[in-house]
Amino acid sequence: MNKFSRSCLTVLAAGALTFGATPVVLAQPAGTETPLATVAPAPGAGIDANATVSLTINKFEGEVGNTSTPLPGVTFLIQRITDIDLTTQQGWADLATRTGAAPGALDAGFTKTTGTDGKITVTNPEVTVGAYLVTEQTLDGYSTAAPFIVTLPFNDPATGDWNYSQTVNPKNQDVRPNKQADDSQATLGGVMGYTINAPVPAGTLDRFNIVDTLQTGLTLDPASVVVATTGAPAITLDAGDYTISTANNTVRVDFTSTGLSKLSNARATDPTLQVTVAFKATVTSIPATGVITNTATVELPNGGTVDTDVVDDDPNTPDQPTSTTFGNLTLTKTGGTAAEMNGAEFQLYQCAPTAADPNKFELLGAPISVASTADGATRSDVLVTNQDTYTGYGIPATSFSGGGTGDIANTYCVLETKAPSGYVRNPEPVKVNYDAATKTFSVTVNNAKDSIIGQLPATGAWGIVLVFLLGLALLARGLYTSYKDNKAQAA
Repeated sequence: MNKFSRSCLTVLAAGALTFGATPVVLAQPAGTETPLATVAPAPGAGIDANATVSLTINKFEGEVGNTSTPLPGVTFLIQRITDIDLTTQQGWADLATRTGAAPGALDAGFTKTTGTDGKITVTNPEVTVGAYLVTEQTLDGYSTAAPFIVTLPFNDPATGDWNYSQTVNPKNQDVRPNKQADDSQATLGGVMGYTINAPVPAGTLDRFNIVDTLQTGLTLDPASVVVATTGAPAITLDAGDYTISTANNTVRVDFTSTGLSKLSNARATDPTLQVTVAFKATVTSIPATGVITNTATVELPNGGTVDTDVVDDDPNTPDQPTSTTFGNLTLTKTGGTAAEMNGAEFQLYQCAPTAADPNKFELLGAPISVASTADGATRSDVLVTNQDTYTGYGIPATSFSGGGTGDIANTYCVLETKAPSGYVRNPEPVKVNYDAATKTFSVTVNNAKDSIIGQLPATGAWGIVLVFLLGLALLARGLYTSYKDNKAQAA
């Protein structure tokens, strides 16, 4: 599962009000000095090191201020800062210099996880009077609250009293990114398109970076990387708002301080704000599995990271990355001997059933170039049979993407553009079959013999002969008629 690392820190003071013991006055012998009575501490008096304390954390999903959706399953590590003594002024002075990066000496601590109500509560003896570092742990797909320090007790500014119980409400936004695949021209040797959609978390951003390392079989086109935003409305990013690196077949987009400020300001009023990173890559080879996978990572504030893999509810099922499954194509010609079927030409299209007849298909888009060699070196959008067969390599069958897209299967048809010599071209698109178990495409196209001599008189040898003979006959008739007319006039 995706892991969020936790680093930054905010300091929080926490508590609830308790008081000291009730005054007790004991009877004394007559004439003796009456001792002073014990009194309850006045507001602002010293801290009771033995007081009962409690810490409650309410975890909610959504925007700041929205407490309608509790978030279960969030784990917090709670560690005591062991070199701080809150019963002394020096202890508070020392605490003022502590940060998340350097909170001081910590014990091993303990963890607590929010229940279905999104809440955890700890009290004595798990916590006692003291200062604690609270660090949020893994929660896949969500922003992470910065680690924070709580003090038990804290001085309530409204009353000036020490408060020994505290409730905090850290927020999380669902910032799971997704990655979309465009495989429309992604046959072996062709181009795959990808788009990463990364939601921007609310609050001050100390980092927001998008990283995508391409696996073997994909070669990045550095000039194709485009960074933009979507939102209501989308904001315009300038060249100084981010940097792009394409070294080592990796796309890396790092936002600068200017860009982070621009994103943060826009996000304050637009919870739909996303950064998009689109790019293209050449499919140079197909793995033995027939599947090319790809995962992008977003580096979030407070040291968090989240990737584009789709998380399954079953913890025993691995997350599912963006992927494309490929198969090879076998086209078979029938209607004559293998030698007679040689040289037929086809084009491959994506297609869809017609509205009038689901058994007939209409072609979509432009013809697709297909590799006729296993290394992808030879590609063409004209598929020519060798004897009665054509084999094409690395054709995308299905692609899986997150963001609710899921699996999208491609439907293909072949259209015959030139029939073998002596045969009639099949005029209809023929649907290509796909076997998911073997990852193979197959299609059979039948041809009928051309039984009409000279379908196009101007293009065939017999047509030329017939036209020539017809011309001679007309010429002879004209000469004969002219001869008779001349003879009649002479008489």
